[in-house]
Amino acid sequence: MKAILFALDEFAAADPRTAGLSLFQFPLYDQPVLRYAVANLMNWNVRDILVVGPGAKLMPILGDGSDYGLRIAYMDAPAPFDLFAILQQHARFFAEEQICLMSAANVFWGPDLGEVDVLRGGAKVFAQQVLGYEHYSKLEIDSQTWRVPDLGFYEPAMLEVARGLTSSGSLSLDLELLNRDYAEKERLEVVRVGEEIIWCDLRDWDSLWLASCQVAGWEQMLGSKAACLEELALNKGWISHAQAESLFERYQPGLYREYLKGVYVASGIWPEEERGLRLVSCEE
Repeated sequence: MKAILFALDEFAAADPRTAGLSLFQFPLYDQPVLRYAVANLMNWNVRDILVVGPGAKLMPILGDGSDYGLRIAYMDAPAPFDLFAILQQHARFFAEEQICLMSAANVFWGPDLGEVDVLRGGAKVFAQQVLGYEHYSKLEIDSQTWRVPDLGFYEPAMLEVARGLTSSGSLSLDLELLNRDYAEKERLEVVRVGEEIIWCDLRDWDSLWLASCQVAGWEQMLGSKAACLEELALNKGWISHAQAESLFERYQPGLYREYLKGVYVASGIWPEEERGLRLVSCEE
């Protein structure tokens, strides 16, 4: 599976306080927002990623992805935005593989969202019951309203479906058009997720602050990081122990570096430190 990750600066670019900056450079708790979105893709075994957004600003965060066993390329978002034109422009990138389309403004953590790396044709989207997400697509299921994040997984033939669609100029609306086409053909699978999956929508400063608090609480409660790319890459065998060690020194002393040290001990890269009191004999 390959992915297009849309890092579109919708509110940050319009705010004079953050002129010239990208939302995805800002920290979500202790890491840039972009790292969380990439961690989601890594969890779903996606290694080839095209980031659509301000590449000059975002490239310093992850580079070409090789530090984490990834292959990341960048392109600036077209104006006006046209999802379907982007898909046709990069049709060769997918090379008959399954396709993930995701907004980097959507961040998820918690248990896995399901087996998304084995798609049996058609398309798959997720739905959750949340309040205040009116700008997302909605589904009425059993007389209840479910919201659909800007995230979908599609068969390779989706490129032919997209060829016949006309863009609305909005990522969310374009994805809705695509999903509606699959739904009308009864080839859309909707996976309903419960409260164990935390979905954060980073569309304004309040949501960025709230998500930071949620991430901090979640990590402290479970004792694990929501987006430790080195840990993910190691567990999947995408990088060697030597590569992992080379990444350690780039971090300043702090909580992330201490967490990474624990990951390396658990992975057998480093020996476990001896702790506790040790009795010694004293000779007169």
